[in-house]
Amino acid sequence: MFSFQNKCNNNSRNSFNYNSNSNNDYKNAAELQALARFLGGVGIAIGAIVLAVGIGYLVVSYGLLKGKGWAWIIGIRDSSINVEFVTSKT
Repeated sequence: MFSFQNKCNNNSRNSFNYNSNSNNDYKNAAELQALARFLGGVGIAIGAIVLAVGIGYLVVSYGLLKGKGWAWIIGIRDSSINVEFVTSKT
């Protein structure tokens, strides 16, 4: 019967101890977990910002649909900001 463990033990140059409990393994795992938590938090923050902007666009679009003056002012302001960003990058 073929066994992966036997193959690894027979080739001493490429053997790897899967039951290693060294401190380096725990340190690397802790660093990886900290990185995962940080990136998860960044993703949640970006998602919250995108959600807030999306809800704002929906509110402004509803105001424009109903002909509200405040929505027109916000729409003009946002359009001018977008034009400034587009023209400044070229």
